[in-house]
Amino acid sequence: MAEYAESLIYINPLTGDIEFDTLTNRWKQGPPAVVRAVLTLRTVKGSCGVDPTFGVDWKKIDKLSPNSPALARELVLAAMRPMVNDGSIRDLKVSAEMRLVQGVLVISLEFLDVRASRQFRVTFQQAV
Repeated sequence: MAEYAESLIYINPLTGDIEFDTLTNRWKQGPPAVVRAVLTLRTVKGSCGVDPTFGVDWKKIDKLSPNSPALARELVLAAMRPMVNDGSIRDLKVSAEMRLVQGVLVISLEFLDVRASRQFRVTFQQAV
């Protein structure tokens, strides 16, 4: 089995920014499963030249549709399926809430990182 990286460069799920830790003078680190989940959520399906199936098909969401949160939940589950199928994560729970005033979907993921044996929660906002 391949060596498991303890951490990767952290990506803020709300802004997409790579963050710098001024106390240590290093890039902040994050658990690999969390970083991979954030990359999946932040990638529009079809925009990755290496793997056009990677990411979430955010274009299918109509913010005025009453079923937008349910559709978003299904799209996120589909996008996260490779991580579940390869055994990286399990016990995946996804919730979605539409905030029309801000024009964003708020997505929350909860999952168990199998290799790190830790539970994580990721909250993400997608403009629609």
